[in-house]
Amino acid sequence: MRSRIALGVVAAVGLAALSGIGPAQAVIGGEPVQEPYSFMGSINRDSQHNHVCGASLIAPQWAVTARHCIMNIDTGVYNTPDQLHVRFGSLSLLEGGVWADVAEIPTPPGNPFPGYGTDIALLKLKEPILNKPVQIAPTVSEGETRLVGWGRQCVGDTAACPPSITLNQRDIPRLPDLDCWQGIIHVYQENCYSPTSSKWDSGGPALTKVDGQWQLVGAASRLVQDDGDGQAPTIYTDVVAWRAWIRETTGIPTL
Repeated sequence: MRSRIALGVVAAVGLAALSGIGPAQAVIGGEPVQEPYSFMGSINRDSQHNHVCGASLIAPQWAVTARHCIMNIDTGVYNTPDQLHVRFGSLSLLEGGVWADVAEIPTPPGNPFPGYGTDIALLKLKEPILNKPVQIAPTVSEGETRLVGWGRQCVGDTAACPPSITLNQRDIPRLPDLDCWQGIIHVYQENCYSPTSSKWDSGGPALTKVDGQWQLVGAASRLVQDDGDGQAPTIYTDVVAWRAWIRETTGIPTL
């Protein structure tokens, strides 16, 4: 059973409280992916070579990512759909895959900023694509989870540790919520994982295996008290907990 932490109104915490979330959170200690994930997306801002975050294709015309990925954290201004483009199904940040333009960016109602537990957004593509989407898992598993992303694989300053050009993955255990308490985790809408993610992984998927198939359980949100040593646990928004909102927003009751 998951440990529970009394958080009061933490779900309504706004932008200032999440100022520690960078423009994208990487799979440290991971290994190169050998076969592309058709649903794995790289969000690019304004150009084909400006990766900012990961995303997961959940339907031919819909993807899910972290809400802070589609806004300027310093100013609180959201990107417009025409500024964002997504490359799906490639192992490389720079080429291959399917290039898709964004038409709409739905976010959860209520608080206009990504609070704890609400760091999630949808991307509606201008046109459906043929890549196979990932299915949202029925529940969040307590077992092994696979994290996937293009984030940097070392620790240190950004110049010394740029994003990985090649997609990487790592299988890690899920941790008790108490291990992420310093990140003020929302225990009903977020999950805690072993130290793995870092800059440029935000929005990317946490996957669990169901009947031999990888299914989506989370979207990378933030690190817990990142000291730059690669040892900070990672908090992921619980995509499963947002299933009802995703179904309502997309109009797809089977998601």
